[in-house]
Amino acid sequence: MASIETDPAAKLRGLILGTAVGDSLGLPYEGRGPRFAGGDASRAGKGGGGAIAITAETSTPTGLWPQSMVMGHGLVSDDTEQTLLVLEAMASAPQDLEAFQRNLAMRLRWWFLALPPGIGRATLIACLRLCLGVSPKRTGVDSGGNGAAMRSALIGALRWETKPGRRQAIVRASGTITHSSPLALIGAEAVAEVAAWEMRRGIAAADEEGVTLPSIDDLEKLLLELPSAAQVADWAGIVGKIREAAETRETVAEFCARLDKLDIHKGVTGFTLHTVPVAIYAWLRHYGEFPDAIVAVLERGGDTDTVAAITGALAGCTCGDENIPEEWRGKIVTMPFALPRAYELAEVLMAGDSVTGATYVAAKAAAARNAMGATPEAAAAAAAARDHAIAVAGSSALAMAKRTPSPALRYPLHLLRNVLTIPLLLAHIILVLVKAR
Repeated sequence: MASIETDPAAKLRGLILGTAVGDSLGLPYEGRGPRFAGGDASRAGKGGGGAIAITAETSTPTGLWPQSMVMGHGLVSDDTEQTLLVLEAMASAPQDLEAFQRNLAMRLRWWFLALPPGIGRATLIACLRLCLGVSPKRTGVDSGGNGAAMRSALIGALRWETKPGRRQAIVRASGTITHSSPLALIGAEAVAEVAAWEMRRGIAAADEEGVTLPSIDDLEKLLLELPSAAQVADWAGIVGKIREAAETRETVAEFCARLDKLDIHKGVTGFTLHTVPVAIYAWLRHYGEFPDAIVAVLERGGDTDTVAAITGALAGCTCGDENIPEEWRGKIVTMPFALPRAYELAEVLMAGDSVTGATYVAAKAAAARNAMGATPEAAAAAAAARDHAIAVAGSSALAMAKRTPSPALRYPLHLLRNVLTIPLLLAHIILVLVKAR
């Protein structure tokens, strides 16, 4: 059953948590084709058509894909960590675009020095340039990889009411630090705009009855009007394929077969024009159904952590954090990053913005009222929610800056975590290959 969240804070938490869940579930299977990425699911009688098979041993979709990296727990990678770095940079410089880019570049330098495993080629080169003192305006690599897209959903969600031009300027300031190609930037723009659109849709739904599915016409218009759309010759054709697949209710597997140069036997690649369309289509195809959307992309193999992280961000924004299965969200190791602190920082950042703040306060009250119906208790709950939202919105920039962790202070713990992660990842890969034989 579809779950649609209307509380803006819950939607933000869902986006952050959904990113971490998708990332942690996909990380152990990154680089494997559908045959290996199927894991336990393939042995439970599941085929490759995208439908979830339920058995006595695996009665839920989460049973097909348990957290499995370390003793039944999952680890996050660059997808989640860079998303949280963007959050911290936005909080440190909420109004100044150049200051935001400099702050994010500084955080990326510390992150890179902690030796993150599985870093993409473009991000590796860009971070090396940053460490050598090159300006973040000139470190971007001409690459069509998905590194810029993996960290852009949160920008859209935090600035959902901001004018698109301003929102996209933040996306580009983030993306061009590592990726300068329009092929990469179009993916980052698409993910951010879909996230912003979903925030607006969900909050508007607080005043409506029932769940309305996203309009294919509106989604198509949104994707075709992206700033980089005119620079990417294949983009209009890809958007058309999303529309055609949605109209005929194709599975995610069938949609993958539509994409040019995507070998469905090897999995979804890290090329932005593969990763982003598949993630957006999985979110749309399984709208409001977080487990189904995640499983649909995981079973396609390939760059599983990033595809599932972006899918999880969009699906989590739709359903909110409480509708993400406990079997997944309760078993993630994010050290040295703390998700509860990220939730608080994101809410303060959204509430304190001059554009989104007023809508945030009204939406919090409406969500509380709707949760209890037309009763005196509901009115009291709405008033309490409004007062809390006003208090959050009143947090000063100084207080928000104090909530922003120092990358230097967490560096030793981050380095230790990454050094320990590499042998664990290798051991898990070997285990998966042995089990698949």
